[in-house]
Amino acid sequence: MSVTYTWRIGDIESDENDDNFIRNVECHIYATKDGVTQKTQYISCFDGNKTSTGSDFRPYSDMIKAENESTLITWAKDALGATQVAHLESVALENINIYNDTLKLKTESSSNFPSLPKVTGES
Repeated sequence: MSVTYTWRIGDIESDENDDNFIRNVECHIYATKDGVTQKTQYISCFDGNKTSTGSDFRPYSDMIKAENESTLITWAKDALGATQVAHLESVALENINIYNDTLKLKTESSSNFPSLPKVTGES
């Protein structure tokens, strides 16, 4: 019953007026437990600009390469802080619990009710 968390990067927003300085990244946070995977997402914003970053500046063209996704994830987690990271992971885990609870619901139509009206444009 252990839970594994996987962080992935979706969209990246950069400032084309500042040498494509990365302003924020969309984080997808996945939780997997007992074969069920659910997710949440969050936009992590980065303060500053190219000048304030100094020698630590990394070109956008390098950062969008697959091998640098882990660096973006580290930056995002650092910007969020440990408390917010834990919270987002708990939200993804709670989505598994909601999914599992939904599986226990039963849905059926009663044949005793009259037919539903036909909606124009639906087949």
